[in-house]
Amino acid sequence: MLKMPLIGSAGSVTFYNGWTSILIVPQWAVLGASTVLAVVPWMYTLSYRFSLRTLLIATTLVAVGLGLIVWLR
Repeated sequence: MLKMPLIGSAGSVTFYNGWTSILIVPQWAVLGASTVLAVVPWMYTLSYRFSLRTLLIATTLVAVGLGLIVWLR
């Protein structure tokens, strides 16, 4: 089972399973992948007008994500 990733001193994120490193990824790659995944759904329907429902859903998802981060630490 994977544990929480560690931020390495060399600017990398290391995933480990308790006794050995499984994957070492540079921070810029994680940031780039996150940015691409966040932008792609909005590329073709880019609108600067959001409904209240969309705003509440996005706020809830951010709150749940931050809550999970705190809870898993």
